[in-house]
Amino acid sequence: MSMEGRAYVVSVEALKEFRIALAKFARAAGAAIEEAQSEVKHTQEWLRNEGLVESKRQVQFWSEKLAQAQSALKRRQLMELSPVGGHYSYVDEKKAIAKAQRELEDAQRRLKNVQRGRIVLEKEAFNFTGQLNRLNRRVEMDIPEALERLDRMMMAIESYSAVQPEAAVEGQTMTRPEEETKPSPNAEPAPEEKPDER
Repeated sequence: MSMEGRAYVVSVEALKEFRIALAKFARAAGAAIEEAQSEVKHTQEWLRNEGLVESKRQVQFWSEKLAQAQSALKRRQLMELSPVGGHYSYVDEKKAIAKAQRELEDAQRRLKNVQRGRIVLEKEAFNFTGQLNRLNRRVEMDIPEALERLDRMMMAIESYSAVQPEAAVEGQTMTRPEEETKPSPNAEPAPEEKPDER
């Protein structure tokens, strides 16, 4: 409202476009928050269950493979001569032991990473989930309130715009009483009446 009491009316169409954009943002933000929350829960469940179980299974598997390869080498070492004569080189047995050792170390490293990652993720997920919840409250409460305010603003502007043309028309058609009786400056004066000579 200006000092003269006149309202500067903004475009209703601009407010409508802004309302549409704000509503789209609310839907997109809500979907993104829901997706992020689901991803965090999925990762936590994987580390607690499948990831941990699979990592332990791999450690157990390669531990057994290493033990088998070492047993195979000992059996060969007990045999002094090969069937065709000469001594065994134990090349295959040593390769099997080396491979099993590498795989076991890798599995143990993955298991430690899963165990450590689970602890770190629990802490970070707590903080992250708290931030998501705060943002979600903004989206679910503040934006709908803003949309309602925009609706009220548009209704008020439309009502104001509808009243102004009517007031302008009434102002043009109504005239003051004194303006109706006031003679025109360009009108000729009325002739004077002559007195009766009789």
